Amino acid sequence: MLKTFLSAGCMLACLAASEAGATEAGAGAITDIQVERSGVVVFSHTGERTGAAPACHQPGYGWTINATTPAGQAQLATLLTIKAQGGYVRIAGLGTCSDRSDTESVNVLIIADQPPSTSGD
Repeated sequence: MLKTFLSAGCMLACLAASEAGATEAGAGAITDIQVERSGVVVFSHTGERTGAAPACHQPGYGWTINATTPAGQAQLATLLTIKAQGGYVRIAGLGTCSDRSDTESVNVLIIADQPPSTSGD
């Protein structure tokens, strides 16, 4: 019983630690897409980033997707569709720079129903 309790506690602590540096970004338009030879896609968007970026993430850098995996290919297809349609996306970061050493990796892309709100709305 105690062993199970300690294992569950350790798992929760590990999950909390992995999300500590993750950031999110509000609805914004995709502004730049760079596809690297390695299959990593680096992109920027106009949404406001919130939360503390992981220590590996450099200021002014956007987000990355690993397009060499099926999940990354699905994310890239979503990203390109949003860009082609002039749509907006919200982003949740992974909290790591696993695809490129200086840029936070994407965890979730969320297609936004409307453009970002502006002050005075």
